[in-house]
Amino acid sequence: MKQHPSRRQVIGTLSASALAGLAPTAWAQSSNFPSKPVKIIMPWAAGGGGDVLVRAMVPALS
Repeated sequence: MKQHPSRRQVIGTLSASALAGLAPTAWAQSSNFPSKPVKIIMPWAAGGGGDVLVRAMVPALS
Protein backbone atom coordinates (compact mmCIF):
# COMPACT_ATOMS: atom_id res chain seq x y z
CA MET A 1 0.00 0.00 0.00
CA LYS A 2 1.35 3.40 -0.97
CA GLN A 3 1.75 6.01 1.75
CA HIS A 4 0.70 9.60 1.19
CA PRO A 5 3.25 12.35 1.86
CA SER A 6 2.96 14.13 5.19
CA ARG A 7 1.68 17.68 5.48
CA ARG A 8 5.20 18.84 6.37
CA GLN A 9 6.62 17.29 3.20
CA VAL A 10 3.93 18.85 1.04
CA ILE A 11 4.40 22.32 2.56
CA GLY A 12 8.18 22.05 2.24
CA THR A 13 7.97 20.99 -1.38
CA LEU A 14 5.52 23.78 -2.25
CA SER A 15 7.66 26.37 -0.47
CA ALA A 16 10.81 25.28 -2.25
CA SER A 17 9.01 25.28 -5.60
CA ALA A 18 7.65 28.78 -5.02
CA LEU A 19 11.05 30.16 -4.05
CA ALA A 20 12.74 28.48 -7.00
CA GLY A 21 10.10 29.91 -9.33
CA LEU A 22 10.62 33.45 -8.06
CA ALA A 23 14.42 33.51 -8.37
CA PRO A 24 14.61 33.88 -12.20
CA THR A 25 12.18 36.80 -12.16
CA ALA A 26 14.38 38.67 -9.71
CA TRP A 27 17.42 38.17 -11.94
CA ALA A 28 15.56 39.31 -15.04
CA GLN A 29 14.56 42.71 -13.65
CA SER A 30 16.15 45.73 -15.19
CA SER A 31 18.12 48.05 -12.93
CA ASN A 32 16.54 51.18 -14.43
CA PHE A 33 12.90 50.09 -14.06
CA PRO A 34 10.66 52.05 -14.19
CA SER A 35 11.93 54.40 -16.85
CA LYS A 36 9.02 56.84 -16.40
CA PRO A 37 6.84 57.89 -13.44
CA VAL A 38 4.33 55.38 -12.11
CA LYS A 39 0.79 56.64 -11.54
CA ILE A 40 -1.12 55.17 -8.59
CA ILE A 41 -4.89 55.46 -8.97
CA MET A 42 -6.98 55.20 -5.79
CA PRO A 43 -10.67 54.43 -6.35
CA TRP A 44 -11.63 55.90 -2.95
CA ALA A 45 -12.02 59.44 -1.65
CA ALA A 46 -9.05 61.55 -0.64
CA GLY A 47 -8.28 61.48 3.07
CA GLY A 48 -9.61 57.95 3.56
CA GLY A 49 -7.68 55.00 4.95
CA GLY A 50 -6.55 53.77 1.52
CA ASP A 51 -5.34 57.23 0.54
CA VAL A 52 -3.32 57.60 3.74
CA LEU A 53 -1.79 54.14 3.25
CA VAL A 54 -0.76 54.83 -0.35
CA ARG A 55 0.67 58.24 0.53
CA ALA A 56 2.77 56.56 3.24
CA MET A 57 4.02 53.92 0.76
CA VAL A 58 4.97 56.32 -2.07
CA PRO A 59 8.29 57.50 -0.57
CA ALA A 60 9.43 53.90 -0.19
CA LEU A 61 8.68 53.25 -3.86
CA SER A 62 10.77 56.21 -5.05
